[in-house]
Amino acid sequence: MIIIHAVNDDQAPRTAYHPRWAAGILRERLRDFPAVVVTGPRQVGKSTLLRHELAGEGYTFLDLDESEQRRRLAADPALAWAGRDRVVIDEVHRVPEILPSLKAEVDRRAALRVVLSGSANLLLMKGVSESLAGRAAYMELLPPAVGEWEDRGAPFLLGSLLRGELPPEAPATPRSPWPDVARGMLPPARLREEPIPWWDAYVRTYLERDLRDLSAISSLPDFRRLMALLALHTGQMLNETELASRLSVSQPTVHRYLGLLEISHLFAPLPGFADNRGKRIIRRPRAYLADPGLASFLAGLYTPDEVAASREAGPLFESLVFHHLRVLASLLTPPAQLYFWRTTDGKEVDFVLVHGRRILAFECKASTRPVSSDAAHLRLFRSLYPECAAAVVVHAGDRVAHLGNDVVALPWTMLAGL
Repeated sequence: MIIIHAVNDDQAPRTAYHPRWAAGILRERLRDFPAVVVTGPRQVGKSTLLRHELAGEGYTFLDLDESEQRRRLAADPALAWAGRDRVVIDEVHRVPEILPSLKAEVDRRAALRVVLSGSANLLLMKGVSESLAGRAAYMELLPPAVGEWEDRGAPFLLGSLLRGELPPEAPATPRSPWPDVARGMLPPARLREEPIPWWDAYVRTYLERDLRDLSAISSLPDFRRLMALLALHTGQMLNETELASRLSVSQPTVHRYLGLLEISHLFAPLPGFADNRGKRIIRRPRAYLADPGLASFLAGLYTPDEVAASREAGPLFESLVFHHLRVLASLLTPPAQLYFWRTTDGKEVDFVLVHGRRILAFECKASTRPVSSDAAHLRLFRSLYPECAAAVVVHAGDRVAHLGNDVVALPWTMLAGL
């Protein structure tokens, strides 16, 4: 669930609850594993999800953001589960000394259930995956989809497309994408009439607090400028050497900074689709920030009209689609993987979703009236990969349309669960 504390000048805070689509995944993991690791960006709602879903089930919640709690557990990690069978440890990356002790305790006590949460990606932190190998399930809590904010159930769209079932031509929910791109998906940004001051504080808090917990940064201004460059290059090929040149820093420094952004879930590089069948393809990743609102803010675009009129409008729409594909892919069992496809002669497909031996291909168009020519590269991709169950043009309009040759044009709202 998302807990919203809505505040304005005229009334006290109100609390509303919105179901999270990932709640069922959490419960499945807890049934099957003694430890579950829940990660995601700061302010995504991890603590809220855990407190709501595990309420009344006997879990003790330990918050390592509290300095005294952190000091005690760093000195004696076993205090976390002493006399307890069910424990939630929030911001666990602040006391990594807990992890080796947890490994021994899980092996000793079959009844123990531990949930670890944090705004750092524990899978990417040194030594963590080794400490919990075979003992923990991992789930990344992404910012909510638009449909979650409106209390809609998760759509079954990907499952249908993977079976080759295309929706019929019909009207769909009309909704401009630009307000959602400009505002973003993180809960605190959604509930403010003016989200920009919150985004500014969020970035400053991240730079001043989280980064210093994860690593020493030689220049916070350079790091902030790197984040802005990533926003301006949303959806473009990641070129660390070029970024280093523009920042006047070394390529290893850019590489380390990008690693820190990925560890903290603010950077989501999209790898190239690696299966080569008769075409030379590019495997270098494309650059995306984890929330379209963060990308818009860092690009200096503060209103829906500014986003819509900008030269970055297409890539930012693509970022909105990418976000919702990530959310839906995470709900499949096992989670689907996302890639992009681009040949050396410039033919490309924005997103390739792989689930087992089935593939879906997606092309993004910020227009409201897609045409058959928008699907040219999708058709090429399908000719090379017959296991591609469906090809989709995702657009900003409000109608499902068939573009021939098993290509369907879908409004972005269908991915968002509206």
